[in-house]
Amino acid sequence: MWLPVFLLFVLLGMGRAGDMKQKWEARERACMEMAGVYSELHGRVSAVEESEGKVQITLEENVVRPLAGGGEGRSFSMSRQIPCVLVSWKTDATEDMPDARDFKIGSNVTVRGKLELFARARNPGEFDSRSYYRGQGVDCRMYGEEVEIAGGDVSPLPELLRQIREKAKQNIMRSAAAEDAGIFSAAVLGDKKALDSEIKDLYQKNGIAHLLAISGLHLSIIGMGGYKLLRKAGLGYKGAGLAGAAFIFCYGAMTGGSPSVVRAVVMMSTGFLASYLGRTYDLLSALSLALLMLVWETPELLTQGGVQLSFGAVFAVGGVLPVIQDYLGKGRKILGALAVSAAIQLVTLPVILWDFFQFPVYGIFLNLLVIPLMGGVICSGIGTALMGGISYKAGALAAGTGHYILRFYEWLCHGTERLPYHTLVMGRPAAAAVILYYMVLLVVLIGMKRAVGKRDEAEKEREEVKEKKEVKEKKE
Repeated sequence: MWLPVFLLFVLLGMGRAGDMKQKWEARERACMEMAGVYSELHGRVSAVEESEGKVQITLEENVVRPLAGGGEGRSFSMSRQIPCVLVSWKTDATEDMPDARDFKIGSNVTVRGKLELFARARNPGEFDSRSYYRGQGVDCRMYGEEVEIAGGDVSPLPELLRQIREKAKQNIMRSAAAEDAGIFSAAVLGDKKALDSEIKDLYQKNGIAHLLAISGLHLSIIGMGGYKLLRKAGLGYKGAGLAGAAFIFCYGAMTGGSPSVVRAVVMMSTGFLASYLGRTYDLLSALSLALLMLVWETPELLTQGGVQLSFGAVFAVGGVLPVIQDYLGKGRKILGALAVSAAIQLVTLPVILWDFFQFPVYGIFLNLLVIPLMGGVICSGIGTALMGGISYKAGALAAGTGHYILRFYEWLCHGTERLPYHTLVMGRPAAAAVILYYMVLLVVLIGMKRAVGKRDEAEKEREEVKEKKEVKEKKE
């Protein structure tokens, strides 16, 4: 039964990917036709950000009309529809340009300027802007030379969530130390624009950069914490589950809805549903549902390293870790803790090498120390965002715990970098080598599972012999 089901899903996936590829090719052709042409763009605001004197808005449902002829010998008799465009400008460019506070989610905006395509990677390992933004559903960008707000209906909930995020960010920036504020904003609000580049590189080199991205760890602390409080307050499984799911959905939308956030939201909502129905929560089934929902909408997400690492790490915990733990046996706490990091490293190693060309040797041990403390950083960041609205001193006090944990992280990373063979630069592996690696890993896991089965059978036989012996002794 499972083979036909598997083949059916493969065919559905191929058909969906092919359909989406054709649609994206048509969207890309429209962008290429309008690129470099001074045009007027009319669209609806779906996201607003401001950082270091630069405003960036995302416009959807856009109609682009060329102005003053086509330019470069081109002319157009009709406008083009481009679903999503990223528009940016500097607020200090002219006094007439609006800032982020003037925009509301859902309002209509008219922008004049020239459309530009996102750059493709020209060298191995270089960031591919076009692929990344296609995964985000963005077609192209425009530097706004003239921007006008043209009314429209404001979307109440998204706008409220945006205002809460901006207020929380202001509280963090005002109350926390400069070197901590960027990490708090990234870990709690999903905003990495204020993140110090040296800290980001330090974390990446040591294999703990995943702490800066909102994922299941962050949502489990926030979502499950609220769910348990509601349960203790006397709310039933249904009420607490619905409230918890609604809360994490709003939180995920507020933080930008990245693939890792969507994965965590879907999986946690599935857990709430399982609790309500009285059913067993299966991590791999919830993970598969999240992946299906993401790639059905945007198949190209499968090619992005961040998505591969996010889903690979959770698959390692749900699929590989139980096999390793069963093989090691019970009562080995230190080995059990190492098994978590080992399982994740085993599954994600080819992805890390493919995207970053190097491997942090001591990352497996470093994660054992930093992950358990990350809850303190998240709670400290949330406390800073909340208490900072009351007073500067209250926010600074809430930031204290996170400050010392983050300094401990830096001390660990710098100390690890002084160890021999800290980083192995191995380059990008061949596709055949990656396939062979996973085949070998699968064979090893199957062998471990069979060894566990034989050990359990032998132990069961010993128990049966022991019981028979005890029965015989009692009869005698």
